[in-house]
Amino acid sequence: MPDNRRPSIAVWILLALLALCALDVAWRYDELPDRIAVHFGVDGQADRWDSKAGFAVTCAIAEVFVLVIFLGVPALIRRTPDRWLRLPNKSYWLVPERRASALGKVVSTLHWNGVASAFLLLVCFDALMRVALGLQEGLGAGFLWTFIAYMIFVPGSAVWLVLQLRVPRAEMERTP
Repeated sequence: MPDNRRPSIAVWILLALLALCALDVAWRYDELPDRIAVHFGVDGQADRWDSKAGFAVTCAIAEVFVLVIFLGVPALIRRTPDRWLRLPNKSYWLVPERRASALGKVVSTLHWNGVASAFLLLVCFDALMRVALGLQEGLGAGFLWTFIAYMIFVPGSAVWLVLQLRVPRAEMERTP
């Protein structure tokens, strides 16, 4: 079980990715045109636009949202009363001797989902800026593959968490 007093490697990676995302937008901000494509249809053509200031504000809001969801919520989970928590095999995992382990698994999963979300933001915002600067047409394969990986990783991590929160076989055999 990781030391709960120090941030995990996932937290440091999440913070680094969000910082890199903010730096990427700040670095390119002056070069960006006044109008930026911010949404593309299934045909790959831009169909929604925003000002460069609006784009920068949207980036900042998205980063704060990721911070709140993937760092703020996990920080609150350990303080949440058991009656409000929804876990598989709750009666097994929320006894005092197993509670920290169970919630540690939940928190770790949320942190790694935050890493995936921050990476998706970085790739998305970078692709939008590259399109705006005329460096590429459309969002590109890099964004598509990142999005596909994200859409596999997030549900996969939920399945992994549920599997981690099964009652161990030895415990099930002891139960009458």
